[in-house]
Amino acid sequence: MVTEKVTFSKLFNISPLSCLGVLTIGVASGSFWAMSPVCFKNSGLSTADVAMFISFVYLGGLVFQWPAGWLSDLINRKFVIALCSTITMITCAVIYYNLVDYTDNSQTLFILAFLYGAGNYPIYSLFVSLSNDAMPENMSFVRVSATLVTLQGVGMFLGPLLGSGVMSIFGDQSLLIFVIFAQLMICMLAIGRMFFGRVTTNTRKFVAVPTNTVASAMFDPRRKNRFFGFKKDI
Repeated sequence: MVTEKVTFSKLFNISPLSCLGVLTIGVASGSFWAMSPVCFKNSGLSTADVAMFISFVYLGGLVFQWPAGWLSDLINRKFVIALCSTITMITCAVIYYNLVDYTDNSQTLFILAFLYGAGNYPIYSLFVSLSNDAMPENMSFVRVSATLVTLQGVGMFLGPLLGSGVMSIFGDQSLLIFVIFAQLMICMLAIGRMFFGRVTTNTRKFVAVPTNTVASAMFDPRRKNRFFGFKKDI
């Protein structure tokens, strides 16, 4: 099968929500991962607590990738994206409340970190699945995934710059307000496209994919020849 080149404009015409959403989630994630250790350390957490907090974020993302994907196969993917971003917003708001007057309540923050990862991490995979649902059969999943990774990379480049600027003006905890704003944008985009966007009829089964890497192409269910348990094109 001959596949066509996937440009940013072409992918935007196919799935504008995926393009805008991946860029925005890149901004949110990039600012959080780059600046959250500074925010938490300056708020009174020990180095060990900061490390444990980040570990629980990863754990939440690991546990909830598949449940979120399974749910998106059953109902509207855009609704699940909006749900995940809402969970992330609420969690960030509670974390902000706990950090403003921090008093050794690290156990509560670890639970919140788990919930943050549970809401934030599946969003990228859901956007990939959404674009996969909308793309025509002669379009390569690998090239679509590479385009989305590039957009996310741009967002992750901008995220630390914007997040650090916000922190320098409004204080360390304002990083969480910045993340809430980015997640709100994702939620509003998803809800808007859910009511006013195109209806996708060729929904494919969700596949959880790694973030920040084109290795996700190995999970393409349309690939023909297997190697090491995956399918591979020759």
